[in-house]
Amino acid sequence: MLKKFLSWSLALAICSLVLVPALHFRADASTVNLIANPSAETANTAGQPTNWQGDHWGTSSASFSYQNSSHTGNKSLYAALTSAGSGDAKWSMDSVAVNPNTSYNFTDYYMANVTTEVDMAFTDAAGNTSYAYALSLPAASSWTAANTSFVTPANAVTAAVVHIVYSVGWLQTDDYTLIGPATPPPPPPPVASGVVSANPADYTPQIPLGSSDAIYAYAQVGDTMYSGGSFALLGNASRSNIGAFSATTGALSIFAPTVNGPIWSITPLPNGQLAIGGDFSSVNGVARRGLAVVDGQTGAVNTAFNAQLSGMVYDAKLVNGQLIIGGEFTKRLQAVNPTTGADTGYINLAVSGTRVSRFAVNAQGTSLVAVGKFDSVSGQARRQAFMVNLGSTAASLSSWYYQPLLKQCSITTDAAYIRGVAFSPDGSYFVLDGTGYTSKAGDLGSTICDAAARFETATLAPSKPTWINYTGGDSLYSVAISSTAIYVGGHNRWLNNPYGSDTCGVGCVARPGIGAIDPVSGKALSWDPQRTRGIGAKALYLTPAGLWVGFDTGYGGKLGCSNPGGSNHDDCAGLPLENHAGIGFMPLP
Repeated sequence: MLKKFLSWSLALAICSLVLVPALHFRADASTVNLIANPSAETANTAGQPTNWQGDHWGTSSASFSYQNSSHTGNKSLYAALTSAGSGDAKWSMDSVAVNPNTSYNFTDYYMANVTTEVDMAFTDAAGNTSYAYALSLPAASSWTAANTSFVTPANAVTAAVVHIVYSVGWLQTDDYTLIGPATPPPPPPPVASGVVSANPADYTPQIPLGSSDAIYAYAQVGDTMYSGGSFALLGNASRSNIGAFSATTGALSIFAPTVNGPIWSITPLPNGQLAIGGDFSSVNGVARRGLAVVDGQTGAVNTAFNAQLSGMVYDAKLVNGQLIIGGEFTKRLQAVNPTTGADTGYINLAVSGTRVSRFAVNAQGTSLVAVGKFDSVSGQARRQAFMVNLGSTAASLSSWYYQPLLKQCSITTDAAYIRGVAFSPDGSYFVLDGTGYTSKAGDLGSTICDAAARFETATLAPSKPTWINYTGGDSLYSVAISSTAIYVGGHNRWLNNPYGSDTCGVGCVARPGIGAIDPVSGKALSWDPQRTRGIGAKALYLTPAGLWVGFDTGYGGKLGCSNPGGSNHDDCAGLPLENHAGIGFMPLP
């Protein structure tokens, strides 16, 4: 019988309650083991199993130990009640996200000298928890498999399954599985419509000022904003290159994985997981080169995921159930299974060069545009940018190419000067921006040197971009596109400056550190929050509420002005900029 639980308000359908001496539930491509650290092999710095907690209630005395004997591997979980009374003892798994009204299968292996019990706890969207009995299990002197199938209640959001000892005696467990369909990640938020305010929100946390620290990546899930980059403090709290906070209040969360290098990408995955990419070799002490999956609440590493890459990851996106990554590893652009990290073979394009630094995917999930330092793809000349057709079973190189990308800018030391890429919300066009200083003589209007340029997605052999907006000699690193504005970030001083070379030429407008461009005309909008330029703004992230800006702090760390004036309420002239070291949010007015 159920000893601890007080509420039976959630209905539970028990489909099968069986004991089998050697059972392994096999998941197909649409299912996944939801339990992190299922065999308790991974321990934290305190020597305790990650994602597990020794749990006891009532008047009985209990003890817990992390055993060196196991069903498989090297570790297992041991719980005992050492004196009579009320209550129970168990090792509790972290709750996991589940789908409502959905079948799941639970198994574990156990030994015990008394009768034990398996129970389930379900939590709804309001945070209310209810409990249900699953099955009673007899004592077992050798490893025995327990198995139960159940259907989640209609209002279930998370679930935890626990194996309990509730009379004087001991229980040892290992090799847990909770198998069911992967809970999809929340869809990416639609981008803001309308031009955002030039006055940043006051509540955002900051990273250290006057350092080499910077923000390179954002991702929002619900009210939680994840930020990654290179920093050791976030809002005066210790954070190792990644952290999380409320997108509406700035309050920090407990999410604090330890990553030993900069974070360049954050991608929400099913079941509350995050894929983090960057230039690191370990997360929480677990060896993972360039790419890891962590729990979005606790930061614990999902040890079942290992892409076994040879180098860093600059960008990653979940597309049609596959995690596409770009970086400096062997294939440069690759699709991996988001559960295991194994190469799916979906992308085999033979990118010849150093890296894919950024890529964008259209809203339909059918086209990808990548930028970086490379010369050819699948044997075809593709310097700096290429387009990929994302088919149902395999990706293929598109015939799209812009021939002037073969040309160099005035600075010839690095031919790979394109840095940013983004699709419009409807996917009809995309924008490239970059560095390189000014165009060479005769190339103005064709080469994208310290400039942003619009391309129509359906035009596979463009002779020129739809338009180019030049800064006049300052780099652009990032771009984000809404239905009304194209936001660009870098260490630019001006926009509308094709005739300037470290000067403000005819027609130029001052737009220090950040600016917005009209999608149709290609001219700068009046929006002008201003930013201390530093190295540059390398992250622009649009949400329905506004625009998040990520930048370095070594040369300032200020963004936007209080009480912007002017006829459009976006003129900062003569007003002081605000302190927003590394992180700034420009809300919709």
